[in-house]
Formats: sequence, structure tokens, C-alpha cells
Amino acid sequence: MNKRVVLFFVLLVSAAGLLVGCGAASQIEDYIESRYSFVDVITSNYDSAETYVYLAEDQQVQEVANELIQVQEPDETGKYVNGRQVLIYDDQFVIMTENPDNQNQTLIELSDQEFVRNHYNPGFFQGMLLGHMLTNMFGGGWDSSQRNRCGSAYNNDCYGGYGASGGSVSGSSGRGSLFRGGGPGSGK
Repeated sequence: MNKRVVLFFVLLVSAAGLLVGCGAASQIEDYIESRYSFVDVITSNYDSAETYVYLAEDQQVQEVANELIQVQEPDETGKYVNGRQVLIYDDQFVIMTENPDNQNQTLIELSDQEFVRNHYNPGFFQGMLLGHMLTNMFGGGWDSSQRNRCGSAYNNDCYGGYGASGGSVSGSSGRGSLFRGGGPGSGK
């Protein structure tokens, strides 16, 4: 009987630990979804990877970053550079950019590793002291045209962040050939 109680306790503690570990990335996602206004979702036509865009009104990038860090400590914190900052949580990237239409607003993107690796312009992260970490995460050469979906095979259609071009790929206006907009449940 004693062994059953101990076994039950061990299983219960193990299950609780797994649940805590699984919820780590969603804690920051849940906070952003509940705190900020949803703006758009950008979906790749190539691999269905998505990035969700939110708006923090009356908050600058560094204010939003500090708030999010207080909610959940990221695995990596990129340096604030040119109105941009990145926080990395497990598989989730929180990419904050100054709204080009209003410097007192911040655009917040929630992207998974797949979206960042396959679609983001590697130069976007320059100066944030994340280059070595991203190379380790995505593999050597992730930023070369052969390894990155935005390379020459796709006409250099790199995604430069929502604030850079309203969610379009570089070199086009509006929604580009690589991405389409819409909200959750909008028929994708």
C-alpha cells in the first residue's frame, strides 16, 4: 500500500512538472493576446507558417519589452536597435518594432522558429547580438540564400517585419506574393 501512495505522488509531481514546462511559451503568448489589440496574421503560402501581429498603443518598444520580461523571463533578449527588439522564448519569437506611423506605438509579432528561419530577412536581427545564437538554433548558413526561403530561389522575397512594409515581402506593396493577411479563422 505504501508503494502505491509513493508511486501516485511521484506520477502526480511528474505530470505537474510536464504541464509547467509545456505552458512556458504559451504564457507570454496568452499575455500578449489578452493585453494588446490584434492587428493581423501573416501566413506563408509556401509552408503555412504564421506570425501574429498585435499593437501596443501608447507604449514604446522598450516599455513593451520590459513589461513582457516581467511577465516571463525570455531565454534570450536581443539588444534594442533602431526601434526594434526581440525576445526569444523556447520556440516562440516576440518581435517588437516601432510603428512607422506612430513612434508611441509598438507592433508586436508572435512568430515561431519555422517562420523566422524560413522567411525573416537575416539582416533584420543585425546588431541585436543574436546572430551567433540564431546560427546555433537554425544551423550554420541559415542566413545564406541556399538555406533561407527568402533567398534567390524565391526572388529575394525576405520578410522584414510587419512595421517595415505592412506585412508584405520586400520589393512589393500591400500583401506580397509570399504572404497573405487575414485573421484567425479567415479561411486559411
